[in-house]
Amino acid sequence: MRFFTFILSSLSLITSSALVSAKKDLTETERKTIWSLVNADKSETIWKDKINWHADIWEARKIANREGKPLLIWEMDGHPMGCT
Repeated sequence: MRFFTFILSSLSLITSSALVSAKKDLTETERKTIWSLVNADKSETIWKDKINWHADIWEARKIANREGKPLLIWEMDGHPMGCT
C-alpha cells in the first residue's frame, strides 16, 4: 500500500511540474478574447442597477415596511469569492 501511494504521489508530482513548465504568457489578443468571454456586457447586468441595494439592515427594514415590500437578507461567512 505504501508503494502504491508513493507511485501515485510521484505521478502527480511529475504531471504538475510538466504543466507548470508548459505555462506561457498570454498575448494581448488572447487576453482580450478571454476578457470578452468572461466579462458580462451591459445587457446582462441591467438587473443590478434596478435594485435598491442597502448595506444598513435597519434602514432597509424601514424602507421595506414603508413600501410594503419584502426584505431579502443575503448573508454569508468567509471570503466573498470563496465562501469558506
